[in-house]
Parts: sequence; C-alpha cells; structure tokens
Amino acid sequence: MVLGSMAHESVGVLMDDRNAEQPITGVISNTYYEGRTRVINIRTAIDYMMSQIE
Repeated sequence: MVLGSMAHESVGVLMDDRNAEQPITGVISNTYYEGRTRVINIRTAIDYMMSQIE
C-alpha cells in the first residue's frame, strides 16, 4: 500500500509484514529512492496517528 496526502518529496510504504520490511528497505538503500521512500510498520503508523488525535 502506498500512502500519500499532500505534496511531499517522499512517500511511505506501510507494511504489515515484519519479515518483508527489512528486505524492502535493503532494496531501496543505495538507490535514488533512499531517503525519499520510507518503509513503515503499519502498527507503528496507526499508533502514531491515534496519539495525534488524543
């Protein structure tokens, strides 16, 4: 899943598979997309969003 909202210079990839996070991050590293694409655990993202509501 790719999540986007406003004009930014980066995108986030939300992952619900801890085993896939590290390989995806490894593929992105040392490429043009490093620093522009963030691999984020979906549970971490949800926890963060919920903390912003409270």
